[in-house]
Amino acid sequence: NARTLLGAMAVAGALKSDAWDQPIVRALYANLRTTGALGFRSDNIPLAQLEEHGWKHFHDAETLNLSPHFEAYLWACYLWAYDRTGDREFLETAKRGIQRTMAAYPDQWRWGENLDRARMLLALAWLVRVEDTAEHRGWLNAVAQDLLANQHACGGIAEQPGNPNSGHFQTP
Repeated sequence: NARTLLGAMAVAGALKSDAWDQPIVRALYANLRTTGALGFRSDNIPLAQLEEHGWKHFHDAETLNLSPHFEAYLWACYLWAYDRTGDREFLETAKRGIQRTMAAYPDQWRWGENLDRARMLLALAWLVRVEDTAEHRGWLNAVAQDLLANQHACGGIAEQPGNPNSGHFQTP
């Protein structure tokens, strides 16, 4: 959902068009409604589960998913939405998830790799944009510096396996 939203937002901005405003806002609120109390949405929500339990079940759940791979782009979307609408639920939801994720950085991240760091950059950059604090800048700087520590002279950034005892996909 988040990657589709990011693309739609970018195209709308580049074309200076409001043609996608309503679908973007509807998708943002639909995702927000199914994001849990701790600021996490989880890897996915199958339609059958949504139909069975209703959106409030997911909104009130204490889902914890320390995986920027699955969560960070949606937080970036929420922070963009807060910047545009002023709806504090977007800000507070993203902050709750980001705070817990950064408190677990990097050893408890589900993957803990450079892929996760790279995905986290957009959410952290938007967080600094909408709420510039020393803590938020520190998080952005830490993730960026750790990512750049793996940059080769050619400019490429090598993937680093995460913690071998945790993660979604174990290091072979």
